[in-house]
Amino acid sequence: MSQITKEQLFKYLDEENQGKIKKEEIPQALRYLGIIKTKSEIDFLVENLENEITFDRFCSIVEEQIKTSLTKEQLINSFDCFDPKKSGKCSANELFHALKVVGEKLSDDDINYLKTKIEIDQNGNIDYKTFVEMLTQ
Repeated sequence: MSQITKEQLFKYLDEENQGKIKKEEIPQALRYLGIIKTKSEIDFLVENLENEITFDRFCSIVEEQIKTSLTKEQLINSFDCFDPKKSGKCSANELFHALKVVGEKLSDDDINYLKTKIEIDQNGNIDYKTFVEMLTQ
């Protein structure tokens, strides 16, 4: 995806050209900008926003979220504990187990959905850089 500025993105989301966007468009905007947040972080953010967002408010929201978000590189580096040989791959079973028990825990349904979207090689490993790309699209 090519780099897009906050102004370009805001204009794109402001379809009626009224100088404001709906708060429900914020999650999409953050994804476009490559800002990685959990579902609960996004839900909390949107729940606490006013219904319509001006450009200035949009910029402050984006800047605030950038300060507290992981970059793709940081997310990729978080897989180091699963990949001591630095091969770029990790055990799918270890990853799925960690996703079920650490942090914002995923359900069995979430894990099963991921299994349909992730390519697992014949050794039971995934390429975690590809996994991160999938998560951040």
